[in-house]
This record gives sequence, structure tokens and C-alpha cells, in this order.
Amino acid sequence: MDFVNKIVTVVLTFIMLVIAPITWEYVRSEMITERLVLNEMVQFLDKVTDKGTITAEDLDDLYLGVNSTGGTYDVEVKRYVRMSTLDEFGNPRTIYLSVPYEGETMNLGDIVKVTVDDVGRSPAKRLLWTLLRVDAGESRFSLSAMVR
Repeated sequence: MDFVNKIVTVVLTFIMLVIAPITWEYVRSEMITERLVLNEMVQFLDKVTDKGTITAEDLDDLYLGVNSTGGTYDVEVKRYVRMSTLDEFGNPRTIYLSVPYEGETMNLGDIVKVTVDDVGRSPAKRLLWTLLRVDAGESRFSLSAMVR
């Protein structure tokens, strides 16, 4: 019985001294990467909603900024135009329609939405799944802002 206890002790010591810190570091770096992606999205939305236009240079800066954080992401930018309609009772109602962006100046009240999807699985997620069978799912961030 003493031999079995020694084996269990060695295995637990290895897990606590090697596997746990590596897993913690991977998760910490992934959280930092996700925060950097959110910061890039906020900077883009602030710039675009203040200017009222989206240029190709703005989109390039967003794509490069998001994908230079260490992960691989798919970025989608949409524009929603505000429209007023009447409901079935004749009351005014505001709706937003997604329209393709063609470089024109946006109207006040239009909404710009940025969605970022994680492409593939990060090493942290693979390691957590392998060791603990824990999966956080795919990362998907979506932020929107109204043109001022």
C-alpha cells in the first residue's frame, strides 16, 4: 500500500507543480488577448461614430489590430439604418435595418456593429478540454455604437 501512495503522491505533485501553472498561464494569456480585442473594437467604434464614415483605412486598422493580438479572428462590420414606421395600431415605432455599407456618410442615429468570432481553438482551450473536460465554447464578441 505504501508503494501506491508514493505513486499517487508523485502524480499529484506533478499535476500541481507543472500542469496547473501551465494551464493557468494559458488561460491568463487568453484573457489578455480577449481584452485587447475588445479594446480594438471600442477604439474603432469610437472613431467611426465620431466621424460618421467608415473608410477602408479604418477597416484595415481594425482587422490588423484585432488579428495582431495573438489570436485568429474573423471580423464583421455591419451598419444599421434607423427607420420610423407605424405599427398595426398606428403608433410610431423605430426599427433598424441592416444595409450594406458603400462608403457614404452615415446618418445620426445609425448603428455600427462589430462582431468578432474566434477561428479555431486556442491552446488554452485545447489544454483545458484535454485535462479537465472543460470547454468555454467559441469566443464571440459583439459591440455596437450609435453615430453621434
